[in-house]
Amino acid sequence: MVGILLDSKYSESLWCKSIYESLTERLRRKRIPFCEIFDNIDGDLDAIFIIASDREWTISAITQLNQYEIKPILICNQSEKLSGCIYSCVCSDINASMKNLLDTLKTKDKSRIALYGINNDSISDISRVDSLLNWRDEYFETMRIFNNNGSLQNCFNEFYLNLDEFDAAICANDFAAVSLVRKLEEIAPEKLKDFYIISCAKTQISNYYNNHILSLNMNLDQYGKAAVDIYNAFKRHAYLSEITVKVLWSLDSNEILEEKTGFSLNLTSSEDSFYEDEELSEMLIVDKILKSTDDIEKKIIDCLLCDQTYEQIAERCFLTVGGVKYRINKIVSDSGAADRAQIISLLKKYIK
Repeated sequence: MVGILLDSKYSESLWCKSIYESLTERLRRKRIPFCEIFDNIDGDLDAIFIIASDREWTISAITQLNQYEIKPILICNQSEKLSGCIYSCVCSDINASMKNLLDTLKTKDKSRIALYGINNDSISDISRVDSLLNWRDEYFETMRIFNNNGSLQNCFNEFYLNLDEFDAAICANDFAAVSLVRKLEEIAPEKLKDFYIISCAKTQISNYYNNHILSLNMNLDQYGKAAVDIYNAFKRHAYLSEITVKVLWSLDSNEILEEKTGFSLNLTSSEDSFYEDEELSEMLIVDKILKSTDDIEKKIIDCLLCDQTYEQIAERCFLTVGGVKYRINKIVSDSGAADRAQIISLLKKYIK
């Protein structure tokens, strides 16, 4: 039996419902029994899945579970590492998704961007803004945040005062995007003619605004599947500790797809002096030899350390002299050492 713990405020949202349906459908298909859990946790649960959005709630829940040596599987839109928490995670690949988004805006010649309807309590929104700002380059003249602190109207009022400064908006979700379109249609419809709006969620309501909004598909149907895959991996491999799976958002627009061509990399030389140490290099060769040899070859190494002849080694290892020579040559070849003498010298130097 596994448990599912929901962020109570987030649980009524369409995003949470989509993830929950994806998770429970996958659990049923794999015949894994599950139950929804609240304050009291059954000690017989194999694992706990958390579906959440609020950052502080998520940290609090994971921290308390960690105190009972439970490492939950978090399903969330965030991509940042929650400090002080031990958990596995299925999350959006917000970093890569936001780069794709900005590349799309470049193809549309949009460089003055409003980050619209951002919720500062949402892990997803915080991560999204951080990634956008990280990928911002000299092409973008302006990039400014307009927060939604519980009022889309107030968010729009602040944006409208600065309307002429922007030629595109990246909205936190489809509802913020629809709200923006509706208000611009009422007050400044001429602005919508060349104003580019990208949103995140691919909701049903956004389909009615396709002429104004390009909505990113968050692929929420993949989150629950990935979470169950993590659970099964832990069941099969006890040594695993934490696993993170990132889901890429997709742009459902053929017009922005371009044919990929080959390219070349101009790589710089590594400045890491760690591997330049002669003593370290010698130990790496010895370790490589020991790792790649079988039991018979390890016996041969013991004989070489004792300065035994080919004939003595052959007798001890129940091989022909030719077989001994073949295996010694193989050890030299696999190790990358110069010759048999260097191998023996290194082995005697580091193996007692």
